[in-house]
Amino acid sequence: MIALLEDTDRAAHWMDGLKSLEHLSGEPGKTGAVSRLKFQMGKRALDMTETVVSNTLPEAKVVRYDCDGAVNDVHHRFIAVSERATRWKMDNTFEFGSFLLQGIGLLLLGMFKKPTITQAQNFKAYAEHGASVLDKA
Repeated sequence: MIALLEDTDRAAHWMDGLKSLEHLSGEPGKTGAVSRLKFQMGKRALDMTETVVSNTLPEAKVVRYDCDGAVNDVHHRFIAVSERATRWKMDNTFEFGSFLLQGIGLLLLGMFKKPTITQAQNFKAYAEHGASVLDKA
């Protein structure tokens, strides 16, 4: 599961709207690595920078996403349930750059949660059944 999650060449299969993922610096997947992700969400283009804050896989990985005045820190933890099953726990922290964005963020918290949950469900479907979001297009 972790090898699949780390395979950036297959990320578009569960990251709905991902148009490109470009490695910018550091060793890919390792602490300090930086990448640029470009998404198309309907009519809106979204660019973000991904920085690997820490990587202690197979136990955990912390990644920071920066975009348009907002930061999302994602703490991934992986717990072996059996030889063929892993529990993936994910904690997200959203920070907003301006007072206005902070207020909007509180009002629209669900707008930030839903894509995160959907992406995790997409990954599960792809990992377990080969179901790709690319097949929906």
